[in-house]
Amino acid sequence: MITCLPDARVSLLARVALILGVVAAGSAGSRALAQEKEPPKPPPKSVEIQVFVILASKGEVDYADPSLKELAELLKRDSKGQFNRFRLHKSPQAEVKLSTTTYFGLIENYHLKATYSGVKAEQPEMVQLSLSIVRREQGSVGGKDEIRETPVLGPLGINIVRDKFVLIGGPQIGDDKLILAVRVLK
Repeated sequence: MITCLPDARVSLLARVALILGVVAAGSAGSRALAQEKEPPKPPPKSVEIQVFVILASKGEVDYADPSLKELAELLKRDSKGQFNRFRLHKSPQAEVKLSTTTYFGLIENYHLKATYSGVKAEQPEMVQLSLSIVRREQGSVGGKDEIRETPVLGPLGINIVRDKFVLIGGPQIGDDKLILAVRVLK
């Protein structure tokens, strides 16, 4: 059934509908405009990365270096019984600038090659890194000294939450397995 309203009521209803539509569109438009006015926050110019260089092995008695207290359970769980002895070799840290590569000396000629590429604006904020384990050796080519770089592992593209560790298994070093615990400090 179609009902016809007198012209005055139609125009009043049309004006109310038009006003409500404009208000709704205006509020949505102002929200969109506000979002457009807030450009994404630029990533920090650098981040501080810490690397725990851990030598893992299997032994008669469980052992975790006291300085690895915060990592001991994670290391045991992650190694699935393959290792029960964890010794901290060293823990270098350095500032890594945006879009640049920094090398962390690990053990012997092994290095962690880290490149910081930005942040993901999620909750929690995640730092984007590219990590590789490489072997660097000094050599002479045509009378010039050069550093030759041989990839061992990676590159691994990872997103890491600040102050959380990411474990990376490395090569065998003698009787020990190299494990890296990497975290972004700031």
